Amino acid sequence: MKLKIYLLSIVFLGLFLLPNPASAESDIFTTVKVVGYKQYLNGSLAAASIGSGTIMGSNGDVLTNAHVIMDSALSRPYDAFAICTTEHEKSITECRFTATLKRYDENIDLAILRIDDTASWGTRPLLFSFMTIDDSINPQVTDKVFIRGFPSTGGDTITTTQGQVSGFMQINGFQYIKTDTDIDSGNSGGVMLNIQGKFAGVPTYIASNNENLGRALHVSEVVKWLNRSTSGKTGKVNSKATKKLRESWKKLYQSGKDGKISFDTDPKLSATVPKNWNFLNISDSGFMLYKKDNVKAVINVEMVSNGFKINMSAKQKLDIFKKASEKEYDNEEITKVGDYEAFHIWDESSNGDTHLFMFPVGYTEIIISYSLPKEDKTIIQKEVSEFFSGLKFASKDVDDPSPLQSLDINNYPYSLKTPSKWRIVLDYISGKNLAMALTNTAKLEQAKFYYNEVTDDSEEIKPEDGLKYDVKNYVPNGSKITFKSSELKVDGLPGWIIYYEYKKGEISIK
Repeated sequence: MKLKIYLLSIVFLGLFLLPNPASAESDIFTTVKVVGYKQYLNGSLAAASIGSGTIMGSNGDVLTNAHVIMDSALSRPYDAFAICTTEHEKSITECRFTATLKRYDENIDLAILRIDDTASWGTRPLLFSFMTIDDSINPQVTDKVFIRGFPSTGGDTITTTQGQVSGFMQINGFQYIKTDTDIDSGNSGGVMLNIQGKFAGVPTYIASNNENLGRALHVSEVVKWLNRSTSGKTGKVNSKATKKLRESWKKLYQSGKDGKISFDTDPKLSATVPKNWNFLNISDSGFMLYKKDNVKAVINVEMVSNGFKINMSAKQKLDIFKKASEKEYDNEEITKVGDYEAFHIWDESSNGDTHLFMFPVGYTEIIISYSLPKEDKTIIQKEVSEFFSGLKFASKDVDDPSPLQSLDINNYPYSLKTPSKWRIVLDYISGKNLAMALTNTAKLEQAKFYYNEVTDDSEEIKPEDGLKYDVKNYVPNGSKITFKSSELKVDGLPGWIIYYEYKKGEISIK
């Protein structure tokens, strides 16, 4: 079997536009943010594309660009889609809904998503505000036009830009409107409006990043495509990815509403949000908070599975951490977080302080980091201390009930099985990292398993070339390679292997 790799690049080509709400059955704006999510083999989801769409019916149909919903590296649609709405120009978007891909056509670069009946949180509106699209609109050169949406430079609120029709041109046999209206990454799939607020086109291209001359698909072409219901391809639903996305947004919303968060897995951790702090994000393995009136103040909590209990003191763990990070800190101490012995290191600077705590709970390493910007430093430290006081753990001696020793990935030719002293860890895994295996030895050995996307036109790569690349880019400074080979076979698949260890100290990494 030849090993092939396809280099993935995530490009935010989406262009967001939010028009005024037409016939308002609800207060939701008719232009929405569309986020495409890619699901990796380990089950994790990552936002891979951001664009805009226009609600064009009370049933929740959303018109957008095909390139917003397409994974260009794999030449197929993304696995799940979030629809983020807003009700006011000053309000940030809320990713309340998931959506099903109904139809897409790469030739004309259009797609239709339908908002799912089940909302991520709250109650789904019975009727959406929607934009009427008809070909009676006939834009002329020098006509004033507006583009409203969520460009990357505009943050999470609606941005409106104004310009004029600069001309017309043909692209792939379709008519486009040229415009000098400011268009940025994030506007794709949204709407161009005329002076009366009517739908005039779908912003799709930026001709030049320097000149910023935009192209919008003419409304007449949009209407023709909508009327040809058989044009394009039918979308497929990844129900598992969609459910996971919906649940993650629901947890973020509910936690933000309650000011509390809890995790039911090992360890059973719960926390209370300090007053004037909000959730920035929540994942299966942690969360991040920020202070409302000082966004430089951040608290980040991560939970990393060890596979085994760590039977060493906080001082021993600190020594290993410093060798692995190859960094000296201004201050360090051994302290306690609740009932747990932890090491605490921090740096002080003219801009503020950064702090890091690490301590094990059962089979899991808890990592808590926070920043203290110089503005209101004393007040923020007090609020962070209140957060630490509110941390709760179910049991000091909690064990992982069933450490994994084998792993099978459905629908893919990957399987792993470890010797008795090794355990497979799936927590804190993302991207192309399939799994990590750890061994309960004094050297804290670990093995990381990656996978490569394979398509018909993937570029071939030889294992020896992959080995050279990893040696050059991933072997830490100050370490030496003790073994390497480009002839590794895992479950019949070719690969390469590197053993390296730090020249000073006992830590080694596989």
